Amino acid sequence: MKKTKCFQTGKNNPVKFCSQTRPVIIGRFGPPILACIRSWGKQGYPVGLICVVSGQEKKPTSKYLSDAILIKQDSMFSNKGLQIITNFLKKFKATGIIAIDEKISIRLNEIAGELPADVTIWSASNEIIRKVLSKKKQIEIAKNAGFQMLPTCLIDKDFENTKELHSIPFPLCLRPSQPGSVQPSFKVEIATSLSRLRKIINDFETINEPVIAQPFMNLPNLVIHGTRTMKGKTEGVEAFIVERKFEGVTLVLKPVTVDSDLLKKCQSFTELFNITGNYHFEFLYDSKTQQAFFLEINLRLGGTTAKVFSCGYDEPMFALNAYGPLVNLKDYKIQNHKVSSKQALLKYLFYAVSGRLTPLDYPNGEFFVLRLAKIFWAFFFYKDEVLNFDDIKGSISLYRQNFLSAFLH
Repeated sequence: MKKTKCFQTGKNNPVKFCSQTRPVIIGRFGPPILACIRSWGKQGYPVGLICVVSGQEKKPTSKYLSDAILIKQDSMFSNKGLQIITNFLKKFKATGIIAIDEKISIRLNEIAGELPADVTIWSASNEIIRKVLSKKKQIEIAKNAGFQMLPTCLIDKDFENTKELHSIPFPLCLRPSQPGSVQPSFKVEIATSLSRLRKIINDFETINEPVIAQPFMNLPNLVIHGTRTMKGKTEGVEAFIVERKFEGVTLVLKPVTVDSDLLKKCQSFTELFNITGNYHFEFLYDSKTQQAFFLEINLRLGGTTAKVFSCGYDEPMFALNAYGPLVNLKDYKIQNHKVSSKQALLKYLFYAVSGRLTPLDYPNGEFFVLRLAKIFWAFFFYKDEVLNFDDIKGSISLYRQNFLSAFLH
């Protein structure tokens, strides 16, 4: 193993880093990747980006981005794509690479022997990734870890083995049990009645793995971020409550304190799965009863990465630290900010005014005027996951890409 020379940064950033750490991240340019670029760049690391594109997107920029290259989505898993990745890693003198999603992580593990010998893949093994991708397996492990569970039924194309369905009240929330197992693909659907449920299931062309059906509940999501190192040590477990959801994903988020017993169950879950790297749990949370109902775990950077980063939770550094360790992260401090996305808030406002919000847009049943007031308040007074005056270059680059993407599509 090569020896690395380590330094201390200045008083305003007293973090130890190693001169030979040169991280590269691969994936579509978005808030999670921008958060990684900013996080690692602020520690003094040269940061490289292999940016996956589908059209004529321009190369992203940021104050903290040292170099970047574009790779087309359709050549991502071809020999040509492998050559692009390998050449960039060599040119950049990368010491490690991390992916923004599981599919790319699996591919990187598969081609590990083709990558430069001194490049480490910062990822769990494919065996673990594939297990975690199975919601059926997650439900099994969640029960063993002692999580509270919603009544659950697994539905196939022929509605076989669905006795549990009769005990679950409508409306139902439907999710695929495995990514890509249902065509056309979907993330979440609401079935308001048995006839609606049958129509949704019958409209799918193929169902290779059962669809998960659980009662729909008008509750906020609780997100718990954490990391488990290669040595099996759990670090940086922090909870955040989702105050507002839009199109089924987080719109407004803030830090929250939860019962230590729940955090212990999270640790038990990751140990049972033998997870390594950064992860985030999602629960439905009833603040009145203090009940947290398990939904899923994701073994990747995700839609809340940039938001929690704005709260002082440095998931990008925890992700690297899991395969290092590289730095001492014990002194981080969570800031009690509410964080959102100004771009998403504008779209949310348009949907609210035009009456296009759905039951997935929590909270349901708000008075129209109150909802509008809260949207404007969030737009002007909440922290934004992208806008950062320390890195205006990166903010403009991402805003420009999002605008062009929306305009072209």
